[in-house]
Amino acid sequence: MSTDLVNEPTTTRTYNWVVEEGLGAPDGVVKNMLVVNGIYPGPTIEANEGDRIIVNVTNKIANATTIHWHGLYQRGTNYYDGTEAITQCGIPPGQSMVYNYTVENWVGSTWWHAHSGTQYTDGITGALIVHGKNESVPPYDEDLVIQMSDLYHDFSPALLNLYFTPGGIDGTPGNEPVPDGGTINGVGQYGSTNTSFFNATLQPNKTYRLRLINSGSFVAIQFSVDSHILTVIEADGTAVNPFDVASVSIALAQRYSVLLHTNNTVGAYWIRAALDTTAYTYDNPGATTEIYGVLRYGVDDSVLPDVSLLDNPPSLPSGSPGELDTADLAPAAAGPAPDPTFHLYFEFSMQYPGVANYLSHFLGFINSTSWEPLNGTSSLFSHIANATTDGSANFDGSQLITTLNEVQVMQVAIDNLDDGDHPFHLHGHKFWVMGSGAGRYQNQTLQNTNPMMRDTLVLPAYTWTVLRFVADNPGFWAFHCHIQWHMAAEARIPVPQQPLAQTAVISMQVLLIATTLACATSTFAAIAQSFAPPAVSPESTSSNYTGKSNSTISNGPLVAGKSFDRFIQIWLENTDFETAASSAVFQNLSKQGVLMDSFYAMTHPSEPNYIAVAGGDFFGNAGDNFRHIPSNISSIVDLLEAKNVSWSSYQENAPYDGFTDFNYTQANYLTGTGQYTYYVRKHNPLIIFDSVTNVSERALRIRNFNDFAVDLNASAIPQWSFITPNLVNDGHDTTIDFIGQWLQFWLIPLLADERFNDNRTIILLTFDETETYTINNRVYTLVLGGGLPTNLRGTTDSTFYTHYSALSTVQANWALGSLGRGDTNATLNNVFSWVANATSWTNNGISGNSSAIPLLNLTGTIPGPFNPDLYTLFYAPNTSAVGAGGGPVFIGPGLNTSLTFAALPPPVNLTAEGQADVPWAVNPGISYANGTKTIIAPTATATGPSTPSKTNAAGQTTIPGFTIFGGLLGLVMLL
Repeated sequence: MSTDLVNEPTTTRTYNWVVEEGLGAPDGVVKNMLVVNGIYPGPTIEANEGDRIIVNVTNKIANATTIHWHGLYQRGTNYYDGTEAITQCGIPPGQSMVYNYTVENWVGSTWWHAHSGTQYTDGITGALIVHGKNESVPPYDEDLVIQMSDLYHDFSPALLNLYFTPGGIDGTPGNEPVPDGGTINGVGQYGSTNTSFFNATLQPNKTYRLRLINSGSFVAIQFSVDSHILTVIEADGTAVNPFDVASVSIALAQRYSVLLHTNNTVGAYWIRAALDTTAYTYDNPGATTEIYGVLRYGVDDSVLPDVSLLDNPPSLPSGSPGELDTADLAPAAAGPAPDPTFHLYFEFSMQYPGVANYLSHFLGFINSTSWEPLNGTSSLFSHIANATTDGSANFDGSQLITTLNEVQVMQVAIDNLDDGDHPFHLHGHKFWVMGSGAGRYQNQTLQNTNPMMRDTLVLPAYTWTVLRFVADNPGFWAFHCHIQWHMAAEARIPVPQQPLAQTAVISMQVLLIATTLACATSTFAAIAQSFAPPAVSPESTSSNYTGKSNSTISNGPLVAGKSFDRFIQIWLENTDFETAASSAVFQNLSKQGVLMDSFYAMTHPSEPNYIAVAGGDFFGNAGDNFRHIPSNISSIVDLLEAKNVSWSSYQENAPYDGFTDFNYTQANYLTGTGQYTYYVRKHNPLIIFDSVTNVSERALRIRNFNDFAVDLNASAIPQWSFITPNLVNDGHDTTIDFIGQWLQFWLIPLLADERFNDNRTIILLTFDETETYTINNRVYTLVLGGGLPTNLRGTTDSTFYTHYSALSTVQANWALGSLGRGDTNATLNNVFSWVANATSWTNNGISGNSSAIPLLNLTGTIPGPFNPDLYTLFYAPNTSAVGAGGGPVFIGPGLNTSLTFAALPPPVNLTAEGQADVPWAVNPGISYANGTKTIIAPTATATGPSTPSKTNAAGQTTIPGFTIFGGLLGLVMLL
């Protein structure tokens, strides 16, 4: 690792990671592993202070996962801290998440790891190195990362289950699993036959910075290099006054940098990583406790040190330094800690809860409480939703959560009442170590001359420790023991008879620090949750399409619009206007955009609204049945492709691209048991049009959220997009709070991402219909995006809009022509006002104060092929109509012009200014043949292409095959 990187300018560093399961043998014993990009340890991130880091994580293991960036402050991006059940839900199997943050005011050595259950025990770890031009360390020539870990041959969930049993893993409750061995940079030795070593071949007479990381699960590791003195220069991202040692004991999750000079006799030397066996609670026959590597310089790569020295390391010269004493650590930037303004006292212990109906295993307690998030909700977000006007949050009194409403200097005194050492880590901050000693804290004198600052510290058995830090980083930050078997007790354990129904015991010892700084409720993006369920192999076999794509979408050259260059619409579900308006998330979003307070859905229920926005009509549909619209019926896709405007649809939890089945059922992640339907066809408008699904190039543009991440990372989000969250995130099966959580997690971070939202992007956020059918169908609608004129942000537009306005606005912007249906109806197709101005389109002048608008509710009143009471054939577009997109009207072949139905449709009077045409795609001059009940529509005149573009003569295309890969371990962790 070269030191030249530090001289590069700040930049964006992008990584694509795939988390998957496989077999590995780090120490020669084959075991199940979880790895990133097929390697262990995982990829190293190397960056400069100020760099932006973007990591797209795709989860291909059997359980949800997260990635935590250990030690980084994540100021302003608490929701990317990666702490499951505190700052996010896990990334479900088959789904992806983009972590996007800037490394600010932090320099040094750290690491990343899974923060879900015991997953990092099985291999989801890697180094994270941040260079800084002004780092206060001595000069050196090269960096060398040395990541060490204890190692278990059994898969960690199996060990965890044994640890949780009443009898414990060895017959003694509370005894932690004992490692089988360990690794240095992913290589270890088990037994007498394995002679594989980590090798580092260096150059003589140079100075190397060894960045030491303990990424293990249970014990500290003692590091040394035979016959070499090590100079300590950094601990946990804090540069320290240099001092020499012979060895360094590194607790779990801690990091040290030491300088090593290659000025001894040229040759090969043993690197030693000795596991701290004093923490072992039972005998593990055959376990390896000392791991070796080889450091050499001035000799050939094949040269090994003297094997006889393995059990008899050479002595250092008389007077040489000894083992690292943490009391010698002092920051290079000397100074005292500020005086405390807020004091906390905690007692920590590991014990049985002593409460009926809890499983009989040890729990971690702080002040006799154990962290207990709510099961079936989004961790803390439900509390945040009830925040007071000053931004402070209200929490259940049984939860040990310290909430601060202003900047405080917090002093935390902790008594460790347990018989073991516990390495505690504070997220989002560094702390000053003010003092420690035997027994309990009783206001002993503290050391404040130049106290050490770090983010991970060992609390020795039966001792007190005092920490101090500045709480000035808004968000939710965990403070917890890093022993995986203690931290993984965060795993939820269902307790059916527990008095608080549907809750789960959390036995991770956690102090949760909620710093609000009197911010608005929207500050708590920290609690944003990913409610995307797993997208596993499709269970349905009735689909007529079997395509699949995980490749980046292919878009042509950008087609400039008159007002914007990208139009993204996101549809949510079944919510009354007043309900959405009461949401703090929507209130805060409205400050960034335009609130359209007179925006109406077309009808009830959901499906006809989705059809209408894609086809300019809902064809009499008054239900949510399985619909096919024939391939000779045009849609917005025909208009876009005719002008070379790129497009796509993104459907959360669709199992693969172009999936056409009625719904998709998979594992229920909310309850952890059974099956649940998360994706439905009725919320996927383009899939209903055969002119889209019968053409492979088009079908593959109906993508899932995995491919959204792929397209985003490739900066390939098209110019027109339709986005549908799943039935949990869109509110269909849940509440406005769940919608708000999803927006916090998914949309709000994207608003700051230029690949999604640049200065020519418009984002329409709306609902398909109201929840209540007996009121008018007014739906809460926001327009956001960098392409929105600055003077309109935070304003309200009371122009009368409908879902057809989304069509007409796009048509006007790119002069697409029209479909000759509702998109040309003068009453219903108002263009967004600023776009109308930019395109010289005159709206109808109807505003939200029109007394007749509340009558707009068209359920079951429109004839068409999907209305059994007012049945007609599909009718021809009105080719004489002129919509906001100009001409021509796009039509397909073979359209019927004589429409027969069973009963006359009633008139629909909308306003005093005009009457809606029924059906509105037909010329207003409708005549009825006496007694025959036949509508005579004008004869279609082909003024556009005779067939939808890219449709072959047979209307069908051979689709590439889709293969389902099996073999995933059928193990469900308690998460």
